[in-house]
Amino acid sequence: MNLFARLVVFGSLIFLLSAPGYGAPGTPEDGGTIDVKVNATRGEIPLSEISSSTSIISREQISASGAQDVLDVLRWVPGLQVVQTGGKGQFTSLFTRGLESNHTLIMIDGFQITSDGGTIDLGTLTLDNVERIEVVRGAGSAAFGSDAMGGVINIVTRTGGAITKDGETSHLRATTSFEAGTFGSMLHKNHVEGGVGPFSGAFERNYYHRLDSTIDNADFMETTTAGNFGFQVTDELSARLMFRDRSNDTEIFSGGAGPRFAATDPNDRSRQQEYIVGATVEHRTTDWWKQTLRVSKFRQSGRFTIRPNTMGAFGGRFLSEFRRQTYDWQHTFFTSDRNTLVAGFEWEEEKGQTKDVTTFSAPKSDPTNRTINRGYYVNDHAEILDDLFLTGGIRFDDNSSFGTEHTYRVGAAYTLDWEWECFGIHDTKFRANHGTGLKEPTLFERFSNSPFARGNPSLKPEEGRSWEFGVDQPLFNGDATFSYTYFHNTIKKLIDFDSSILSGPQFFNAGRAETMGHELGLTATPLPGLTVNGNVTFQDTEATRAKIASTSFIEGDRLLRRADVTASVNAHYRPQLNDEFLDRFETFVTFTYVGDRDDVTGGAAGLKPRQRNSGYTRTDVALNFEVCENLKLIGRGNNIFNNHYEEVLGFPADGATFMGGVVLSVDLKTRDDEE
Repeated sequence: MNLFARLVVFGSLIFLLSAPGYGAPGTPEDGGTIDVKVNATRGEIPLSEISSSTSIISREQISASGAQDVLDVLRWVPGLQVVQTGGKGQFTSLFTRGLESNHTLIMIDGFQITSDGGTIDLGTLTLDNVERIEVVRGAGSAAFGSDAMGGVINIVTRTGGAITKDGETSHLRATTSFEAGTFGSMLHKNHVEGGVGPFSGAFERNYYHRLDSTIDNADFMETTTAGNFGFQVTDELSARLMFRDRSNDTEIFSGGAGPRFAATDPNDRSRQQEYIVGATVEHRTTDWWKQTLRVSKFRQSGRFTIRPNTMGAFGGRFLSEFRRQTYDWQHTFFTSDRNTLVAGFEWEEEKGQTKDVTTFSAPKSDPTNRTINRGYYVNDHAEILDDLFLTGGIRFDDNSSFGTEHTYRVGAAYTLDWEWECFGIHDTKFRANHGTGLKEPTLFERFSNSPFARGNPSLKPEEGRSWEFGVDQPLFNGDATFSYTYFHNTIKKLIDFDSSILSGPQFFNAGRAETMGHELGLTATPLPGLTVNGNVTFQDTEATRAKIASTSFIEGDRLLRRADVTASVNAHYRPQLNDEFLDRFETFVTFTYVGDRDDVTGGAAGLKPRQRNSGYTRTDVALNFEVCENLKLIGRGNNIFNNHYEEVLGFPADGATFMGGVVLSVDLKTRDDEE
């Protein structure tokens, strides 16, 4: 499809979707609008109108739990399973509804932070400067393009601005904290946020160092710097700049069988550096038209080192570098007070290079490879009848590597207005979604010239199709809410690796798979100051077609490392007893269960290539005490009962770990406020 034809289709879609005008153009009602940026329309709509399965992890929950890493709080979300290769800092994957780990798009403030082909290491992604996390499950490629087949996670950072406390306005708050704990752990954070006049911002820097773990040779060091700064130019024009820089140095285990089956090597290390810079300019052009321009630059570089030692003569280094820059011009049209249409154009360039240096061959570098993607998207959200909301979206992607593809999504949400006094039941919400997704091949899979893994320029994107149906039911007059969702996903053209080929391409579109399951959740406030959230996910996964013989992907078998059952319960309690001492305490308890799942043994001698990995339970506890307004004592324990388990077979997870420390904050006021 040429550019002219795409523009004709694109313009026609805008006209058709915005045609049902329900009165004069206007702005949406301010009351109840929640800015959930990862919903199916990219627009700002009330959470009650969203048809997608959506979870929001708040700043209050994050602070109370004492969690340091994003992976810790994602364990609370139904349909999500976190899999870490050992202890803290080790490589970590995320499976959304049983799909592949690179099928979930992860963003910060709407800017993509996944690297080549959607991969990301959650083991080193911290919660620094995070305001909340939005999680939407289900295909999201119609709004966000590649890598969003399973869902989208948007990490929203703090923006500063005036801080209100006890009716007074503080324009600047500075916080510093220090924690120490088991395994020689040490964490130091500095945070500043606030606003003066049209300026606002937040900045945070942390340093974490760990000397040991449950297994030997697991040192980990990490530094993260994050900021978000804004300027309100006029009532109609605003600009924001966000950035995040993180670097880490980790001792790793390079053997495929894991340290439980083989000795660790103290010379194996991984070093990574990553940064993203994103700018957003928003202009309210008219009462019914808003323009948003987003520009970002992302860079990730890594070095994986194996040095020759007494364990063998083999050694080498693997170097990688990946860059992405994007431009997104989005238009939001409030075509009526019951309809919002979003349309835009996104341009993205990705570059990557790898270099392989071993002890038995000359250094070998892949050339710098490059792809350009142009995305055209249009999404619409409309209230057709009272309490019936429909969403629809379509996107065309024109990629310099695989050509033109399109994805779509449709959804509906309906709230039945009724009431049953017996259990305080009212307002049942029904929701349903159907959509398609795609995940483009990595630059390495397409262009690698390594003799151990030759790329295939003819690879096509992986394709997915998903649908879901759900019900949300308030109970006890809003003191509790029960939710249920059934989901089903099919994936085709899965990319697999054929190690039997000694020359020529080794990556092929060779597999198909299905995942299906049930998500159940309950949120309740049984007592003043006590909030309980619980969920359980039952899922079934299957490789339905496998053209390449492999122990990791066998036709008719389950997909690796996906548990049949996962569950999570957390309770947040802050006493409201009108007691000057007891009301200063705050506690957060989390219970996690992950059931049995299939895994591979990495070729360890005497073991079957594929085994069942036992399920596990884990309990985490945080306890905080507010000494005074600006001084707080904090403490937390992870896996407090010291349960022994392996999220990845052969890689023991951390045993009981404990951290404790102090948080000191200072509020500064302007002279006008003091008066």
